[in-house]
Amino acid sequence: MPAGETNSEDRYPFLLESERRLSESLVWQAQRDYFHRAGVEAWRTDTVPHYITNNPALARAYAAAVFGFLRDCQPLDAGQPLHIIELGAGSGRFGFLFLRALLDLIDRSGFLRGSIRYVLSDFTESNLDFWRSHEALEAWFEEGILDLALIDAACDKPIRLERSGETLTPGTLRNPVVVLANYFFDSIPQDAFTVKEGELSECLISLFSDEAERNGQAADLLEHLASSYSNRPVSAEYYPEREFNEILRESARTLSDTTFLFPCAGLRTIRRLADLAGGRLFLLTADRGEVDRAVLEGREQPSMLFHGSFSIEVDYHVIGEYFVKSGGQALRLSHPHSRLAIWGGLLGQHPAGFNETRLAFHQAFEQMGPDDFYTLRLGVQKNYDSLDLAHLLSLVRLSGYDPRILGDCLPAVETQLERASAEVKRETARIVRCVWANYYHIGELRDLAFEFGALAYGAGDYQVSAELFRESLRLYGEDPRTRWNLGLCHAAANRPEEAADCFRKALTDGSGFVPSGALQAKTEPLS
Repeated sequence: MPAGETNSEDRYPFLLESERRLSESLVWQAQRDYFHRAGVEAWRTDTVPHYITNNPALARAYAAAVFGFLRDCQPLDAGQPLHIIELGAGSGRFGFLFLRALLDLIDRSGFLRGSIRYVLSDFTESNLDFWRSHEALEAWFEEGILDLALIDAACDKPIRLERSGETLTPGTLRNPVVVLANYFFDSIPQDAFTVKEGELSECLISLFSDEAERNGQAADLLEHLASSYSNRPVSAEYYPEREFNEILRESARTLSDTTFLFPCAGLRTIRRLADLAGGRLFLLTADRGEVDRAVLEGREQPSMLFHGSFSIEVDYHVIGEYFVKSGGQALRLSHPHSRLAIWGGLLGQHPAGFNETRLAFHQAFEQMGPDDFYTLRLGVQKNYDSLDLAHLLSLVRLSGYDPRILGDCLPAVETQLERASAEVKRETARIVRCVWANYYHIGELRDLAFEFGALAYGAGDYQVSAELFRESLRLYGEDPRTRWNLGLCHAAANRPEEAADCFRKALTDGSGFVPSGALQAKTEPLS
């Protein structure tokens, strides 16, 4: 179903639900069914877009802001680490990149690594299964700085940390809690309201299907839906929460003719997590949404974006109002965002007003922030072939050594590398090592280990090249092209016996592989 499509009686003749409150619609159960069924496959196949919130630039900015908060929190209660909880962690790739960046700052600062504990969380057990067995996370699990938990925005249950065995309940945490929530608020229940001439109405959703038999539990339900909305006047005394109703009353008084979304499930999740630490919380979130209240005027019915699952915009002004009414602070950018709305919020008090946190947020997101970098990358990537090698290598460094960016500009880099100086080749090999350290494997079809191995070979670093070709064999299985290239690495490093063994295995694997030229490429499947 195209995003935002409304009901057509010819295409979607079957009524599934009529005039339901948006947060109680069956679309949210269909969303849960999808993620339960798909698991990490949703991100592996890129069905659910995720690169914009799973890259080193964003992780590095988050780490800088959280490190500022860590400085504000000194001295910590030494009997307990500072807990950093990631909601809706999905594949775990962002957590991996964030923890690498934060630990680098901690190691350089003199703080103890054990002063923090990062918690990967999601509502579906299949994602936790994936993290448990991921080799990139194993050392952190053993070190005790990484844990995992089931956290469901739909349920108010104690949070059990699997590795430590601790159960988090209100007042459990003696230090403040940090919460990271990327593409989270847009995927959990929200309500929608319309304001017209000072009158507040709730937006009620009706759902229609192109199939007669739908039980509301099938994970593919979202592929068969169309929607329509109707308005019904309501009182601002809509929620049991006083702060929620204050926001509704203020919206009815100050907005003129528009529709806005109310992230009720998200705000309740924030409150539950803040209660763990006596109301002290630092939230960082990036999502599809709007931060500027002025942008909200003149909007019509809510729009859903479908991509295997679905997402709906987040009105960060509502979240900001909730933080302020709860005695906290809202942190936002001074300029409009281009691709990704980034927002921060603080609950609780600090003698200096969280100066370090606010400074770090400003430096990390205002000055060449991740949204700006992502937008710039979209323009630059159309012209990789026209850039000099120095420009391309600078871009990879500025990205925080992003495997996606090096992979995208790889043909342009390889074209120029052969005639590069020895110094530039050494720097290229160093960049390959740094990029690979940021790679978190989720089973994508593209074999970056193989491609980066070929690049390191062209840069003359046969040790790194061999390591990457071995990684390719481990991650993607035996392949005569990979085995042949590994043999070339051994030959270049003057290890003739290992080289001969690799060449023999490549030529006798039964695939009919015939090497053409020196280094082999995976341009087409083997016959």
